[in-house]
Amino acid sequence: AKSFGQQGVWVVKLDAAGNIEWENVYGGYIATAIRQTNDNGYILTGWTASAGAGGTDIWVLKLDAGGDIEPGMQKTFGGADDDTGYVIRQTADGGYILGGETNSFNVQPGTRACLWILKLDAALNISWQKTYSGTGLLDETFDEVDHEIPQDIIQTADGHFVVAGSTSHFGHGTQEAWILKLDATGQGDGNFSPIGAHADDCGTEGNHVSFRIEDGGGVQSKYHGAGNCDPFQ
Repeated sequence: AKSFGQQGVWVVKLDAAGNIEWENVYGGYIATAIRQTNDNGYILTGWTASAGAGGTDIWVLKLDAGGDIEPGMQKTFGGADDDTGYVIRQTADGGYILGGETNSFNVQPGTRACLWILKLDAALNISWQKTYSGTGLLDETFDEVDHEIPQDIIQTADGHFVVAGSTSHFGHGTQEAWILKLDATGQGDGNFSPIGAHADDCGTEGNHVSFRIEDGGGVQSKYHGAGNCDPFQ
């Protein structure tokens, strides 16, 4: 939004009839996801170049029910290079699970970003954080990686996590669908492989795959665009 004297995130709360209940602008940031929390407030993520460690950093903001920033509930996460937040959800313990992409951590020279998952407590402090590539945890196995981007993440009934996203790690083209199953501490079950079609069919410019993770942990996906793309289930 630039219409309110500053460039930043414009959040508008509408009633059931589409009338504005409140609106606020939070300057200097770009938002990628917003969700309502159990206290009827809101949690946002995205990225900012206005604060943080350098480049762009993941930005997380907690709002109350009226759209005001709660005290101490605006934080950035990142390193010297560009880091981006894409998805965030509240977890059963009142904290949050945050998915993003990092260029700052565990990325070898000559490569680009990898998937970054952070578990935050209710005060937005990091409980644990891990980075992942197409072959598994980066601190265990690493190969060339271009982009690993989360599109959705949920907590399952057993306290574990399912992440749906995309990867260009596997060398089939630009992008493939990718599902990760993580335990309550972010450890994987060894299933880090892509699913569905190769990126040569699905990852061309203007085409993309969207995901919806169901409450039970099942994943539904849909391909958007031209091309000969295999169905994803």
